[in-house]
Amino acid sequence: APSNVHAFTSPNSFSSSGFDNSWDMNSFKENFHIEIQSLDEREMVFDMVGIDASIANAFRRILIAEVPTMAIETVFIQ
Repeated sequence: APSNVHAFTSPNSFSSSGFDNSWDMNSFKENFHIEIQSLDEREMVFDMVGIDASIANAFRRILIAEVPTMAIETVFIQ
């Protein structure tokens, strides 16, 4: 099960308490990394660490769209 997953609806969610939750590229570069759990010819299992759940979901959708699929075009029955 996923752990350390957080998402906020707005970067200003905590601005009244002095917490800056805005996007920072340098912070992203420092904290984001991928941990490969398993890898073989047909499958790769990995964790994206240090990334907001909404961005991880965007990556998931991109990967699903880009993975080649197979379609059966013609079937012959004898």
